[in-house]
Amino acid sequence: MIILRTKTYSRTPMLERIMAKLDKEGIQDYDTSTRIPGDVVSITSDLGDLRINLPLDYEYNQYDIDNYIRSNFGSFVRTKTKQDRDLYVMTLSTKLNENQYYKLVKYIIEICEFIVLIEK
Repeated sequence: MIILRTKTYSRTPMLERIMAKLDKEGIQDYDTSTRIPGDVVSITSDLGDLRINLPLDYEYNQYDIDNYIRSNFGSFVRTKTKQDRDLYVMTLSTKLNENQYYKLVKYIIEICEFIVLIEK
């Protein structure tokens, strides 16, 4: 599925580094925004309060994401999912580092085909 959106580059240094890594690997299936979209998966850029927003159509991807997080970042990292209007919001029990965040973004792009990085 191809979703055409104009890229708006962020001023957050961490997001700039993540976007540079994605571009270097030729991954173009992402966008940045200050708003949470309702039609595609999005992830916040605050590593201390990370939230993954899944539209209702992506409900079952939460299990794949949870399994990926537990197997790659340690079994002590727990996720919690709650429904907030028309989105499922996943939160993590611990803080991720920038490298883990990058790996998670790449994995979500792989399984969901597109992601929006939310700038706060």
